[in-house]
Amino acid sequence: MGRGDPDLPTPPHIVQAAKDALDRGATHYTHPAGDPKLRQAIARHIEDSIGVGYDPESEIIVTTGAQEAVYIAMLTLLEERDEVLLPTHRFTSYDMAVELCGGAVKTYATVTDDNRYSLSADEIRRQLTPRSTMLSVVSPDNPTGGVASPEEITAVAALTKEAGLLVMSDEIYSKFVYDGRKHMSIVAQPAMRERSLLVNGLSKCYAMTGWRVGYLAGPADYMRSIIEIKHTLTICTPAVSQAAALAALEGPQDVIEQMRQTYDERRQDLLAALADMGLPYVHPAGAFYVYVDISPTGMSSPDFCLQLLKDTGVLILPGTMFGSEGERFIRMSLLAPRAQIVEAAERMETVITGYREQAGECESLGPGSRTSRPGDSGS
Repeated sequence: MGRGDPDLPTPPHIVQAAKDALDRGATHYTHPAGDPKLRQAIARHIEDSIGVGYDPESEIIVTTGAQEAVYIAMLTLLEERDEVLLPTHRFTSYDMAVELCGGAVKTYATVTDDNRYSLSADEIRRQLTPRSTMLSVVSPDNPTGGVASPEEITAVAALTKEAGLLVMSDEIYSKFVYDGRKHMSIVAQPAMRERSLLVNGLSKCYAMTGWRVGYLAGPADYMRSIIEIKHTLTICTPAVSQAAALAALEGPQDVIEQMRQTYDERRQDLLAALADMGLPYVHPAGAFYVYVDISPTGMSSPDFCLQLLKDTGVLILPGTMFGSEGERFIRMSLLAPRAQIVEAAERMETVITGYREQAGECESLGPGSRTSRPGDSGS
């Protein structure tokens, strides 16, 4: 229950396109910014998705995964000691990228005391200093599954213009949103295209993590410099992977909706089980994770995960892997078959009551949770 790699296979038409490309000789370098046809497809995809246009010739770079997009942008644009504002609960590869570039990490809270996800302009404003340079916005969010509301996106966009911040918008989970919510990109806000870098990729929405295809979109004057760093690091994204990516973007898109529905079914199963266990969580309106508050057990996040693994054989990642503020959380992944998720929850339920009793905590904590059902066994 810890993985971030989709268990669903890459759709067959994408795999076949890669095989065909190899037969045609797609074994050499492409342009450092990526195959022109793929860049054109990416530009169309962005415009169709968020309504923002980019010149495929000068404003899009195909990267070796979204992580390379993050790193080459920071390596190009950050100066020594520049501060990058990151969510308190985050994919901590961002920290490494900032520090390798000589920058400094500054965090802003995204989870409230009552376990609500919040992208708060007021909270970001409180963290600003004269060295604040870049703001990272991740929606839908890893690890919380939170999705920023239209009002939050509008307020944060206004703040970035007021404070003169460059925005990096990570939208890798944008295709997986639930409960009737819609993804809203901060890049699409008025006057934000000129001060934003859009990071996305095909790893999650097409189950293509191992193919390593991401992309970076932004103003041409930034991209002219960034492409030099991309060329220095990896020359180009593998040609065969780019051919697969082109097939993904130009082929049937119903595969994404099928995946989204699968993850949603798993999500609902897990949320129901967590409610039965009396464990609160940050409501996951997007992505494919559930960020669970294990403070009712009285255990630290790493201790909880180790004890659970020993007692039940269920592997979950501690919240401390996603920033120092994750001490009371665990991240449960939806990237396992539905039956396995149900079994994992059943195994957890056999020990959670015992953990809570050991902590002297037998009553419900937080909205949306309730005490364990009579007859639950302890550890």
